[in-house]
Amino acid sequence: MSDPKQPTTQHPSPFEAIRRMDEEGHEYWSARDLSKILGYTRFDKFLNAIEKAEEACKNSGQAISDHMSHVRHMISTGKSAKREVEDVLLSRYGAYLVVQNAEKEYSTVTARRTETPGATFTAIAV
Repeated sequence: MSDPKQPTTQHPSPFEAIRRMDEEGHEYWSARDLSKILGYTRFDKFLNAIEKAEEACKNSGQAISDHMSHVRHMISTGKSAKREVEDVLLSRYGAYLVVQNAEKEYSTVTARRTETPGATFTAIAV
């Protein structure tokens, strides 16, 4: 049986490569990681896509809090320096909405839809 914490393909897509798992085994994506694979060099420029995705989530009848969670965490910035940064933890659906609302010049990825009940999309391919 395969490890549920690992992607099932031998060569995962960049999207699946940045997938994380929480302590309870739920998958999520960091908006900071996602912004990098989409080609954004500044996270503050990516926040517009997140805001649009939150609006799309609300318009779809979904609770934003089920798919996007704003957090702050510490990152290392040098030898022993750290600083607090903003991030957004995204469900698969939340990540899909963010990709769909990214600036077109950053559209190096496509989201593939699936007809599987309960699944919004299967993968994001670069």
